[in-house]
Amino acid sequence: MQQLITTAAGRRLTVTATANEYGRVVYEVAKVGAFTLDPEVYAHDPGDTRQRVHLRYGRVDGPDPYRDRDLPDAPVVCTVVLGGAATFSVQHLDEPSWRWLSMCRAGGGSAPDGTRRRTADIVRALVTDWLARDDHDELRGFHAWHLAPSRIANARHSIQRLQRVIAPRLSELAAEHHRRDQQLAIRGEAPAALAQFPDPQTREGQAILALHAELEQLRRQHRRLSAVDVAECVQAWLGAQGLPLDVV
Repeated sequence: MQQLITTAAGRRLTVTATANEYGRVVYEVAKVGAFTLDPEVYAHDPGDTRQRVHLRYGRVDGPDPYRDRDLPDAPVVCTVVLGGAATFSVQHLDEPSWRWLSMCRAGGGSAPDGTRRRTADIVRALVTDWLARDDHDELRGFHAWHLAPSRIANARHSIQRLQRVIAPRLSELAAEHHRRDQQLAIRGEAPAALAQFPDPQTREGQAILALHAELEQLRRQHRRLSAVDVAECVQAWLGAQGLPLDVV
C-alpha cells in the first residue's frame, strides 16, 4: 500500500512498504529506490535484536538473510547508487548527525557527505515507520523462525568445538581431585567432596555433567529449584540412561 512519509528534514516521500514471509519489509521510495529492513541477523538475544536494525540498500525478496551485494532496485541518492548493508541501533534515530549510518557506493568506495546526510534522513523516517507497524512483532517472529535452523547449526558446531577443548581439561581436573583425595586419606582427613568428580571421557561422567547442566539451567531460569523440578529432571535423566524410574 502506498503511503506518504515526512522525514525529519521535511522531505515528503512516496513509499510502498511490502512485508514478506521472511519477516522483513521492503520499502520502495519513489524516485529513489528500495531499502530492505529486518532485525539484526547476527544477534540472537531478543532484547538485542529489538534494539538493532539490519538495513540493505536494495530489494531482498529471497530467504538469504546475509545477501547484500548487487541487489535489484538499489537506491540512488544525489546521483550516487548505493550498495551493501548497514547495522545500527534504533537509539541513533534521535541523533541529528548522519554518521551513525554506514553506506558506500554500489561499485565500492565511500559515498559523499551530501549523499550520506540525505540517505540518513530517509532511513530514519523508514525505520520509524517500520518500528510503528501493527505487525512489527509478528514480523520479528517470522524473522526469528527462519533464522533458527542456521543458528541451531552454528550452536551445535560451537558446542562440539568447545567440548573438544573442555573435555580433556575436565579429565585432568578429575585426576587432580583423585590425587587430592589420596593425599587427604594419607593424613586421615575426609575428602573435600563426597563424590568423585565425573570424568567426561566416560559415558557415566558425560551423563552426570549433562544432568548438572540441565539443573543449572533450571536454576538460572527460576532462581530456585523445587523438589518436583529436580525429581522430574532426574527421572528424565535416568530414562535417557536406560534406567527408567517407576514413580508410584
